[in-house]
Amino acid sequence: MVFHALVRHPTLNDRELSERVQVKLSTVTAIKNRLKSRGFFITLQWPQLQHLGCELLTMNSAMLNTSVPQSTRVDVGQSLVGDFPEIFYLAADDRAGFSLSINRSYSAARSNTERFFRVFSEREVLLPEGYQAVYFPFSQSRLYNTFECAALLAADFGVSEREERPHGRDRPVFETVRSVELSRIEKRVFRGIVANPDFHDSSVAKQIDVTRQTVTKIRRRFESLGLVRTLRVPNLAALGYEVLVLFHQHYRPGALLAQRREREEPFFQKLPVVFRVASDLESLEMMAFHDFSEYMRTAVAVSKFNREHRFIAVEPDQLVFSMRQLYTIKNHVYAGTVERALGPDEA
Repeated sequence: MVFHALVRHPTLNDRELSERVQVKLSTVTAIKNRLKSRGFFITLQWPQLQHLGCELLTMNSAMLNTSVPQSTRVDVGQSLVGDFPEIFYLAADDRAGFSLSINRSYSAARSNTERFFRVFSEREVLLPEGYQAVYFPFSQSRLYNTFECAALLAADFGVSEREERPHGRDRPVFETVRSVELSRIEKRVFRGIVANPDFHDSSVAKQIDVTRQTVTKIRRRFESLGLVRTLRVPNLAALGYEVLVLFHQHYRPGALLAQRREREEPFFQKLPVVFRVASDLESLEMMAFHDFSEYMRTAVAVSKFNREHRFIAVEPDQLVFSMRQLYTIKNHVYAGTVERALGPDEA
């Protein structure tokens, strides 16, 4: 109950969690500290950079040169990943790898994609075939799930989720992208909050040399504007999940998101989705499974659902990873892409 509550309500403090789950405060604090120290979850501040000038989210995937030892590929990846600050997540196994990034513009995303492929190919890490880039402009896409895993834990632990999920018909098809201007001090606080997601406001204030009151006031403004969201992401491999799959779906020209979503949203809410973004023409779903059999059942269910509703023209591309063999080179690191989004401080 405590683990699920930590993930489901990441902004609540220990006392508030204690009251919610009816468990002693000292017990809640002890469980949280134990889970954190054992690496069962990480806390992050998801930056809503579509409101700060970034135009799209990009997924790149590639097949790896298996003749190069994994240790060499990891060393190359770690040495070069700093050259691509827009990437916030990068993972690979012996056969393939993928990355997620947020970019200011399509031209910047395309340039990074081509440079990434060229640089890593020159190091003989990637194969020339099987490379793919998928672009999701924020103004023409909907982010349904950004590593929010409370529903997965509820199903695993047999915990009832009381809150109702918002129904798709109550929201616009595409989320509104706003342009928010930040002052010099607000940019500093934004960087500090995202770079130190576990810190209290007083600790963030010390890091960036401002007062705690300033951090608290500006953080509340960011939250009211929807510029940051606190998330706790569980370590699914530590919880016994064995398979991670990326589904890249291509939709028929007439199956627009506005027509699909009333059927799609309740369908995907029942599946173990970790990350999902969709547009009129394509979507990307990242799902986690306890074993290969569960993955196969879900893959068949997704295909059947899409065929019955005539949503797709071809079967989705699927990139299948073993959790035990998946090595995370960059795990929810947003400082670089935030720096690119905010630009230099104004005097």
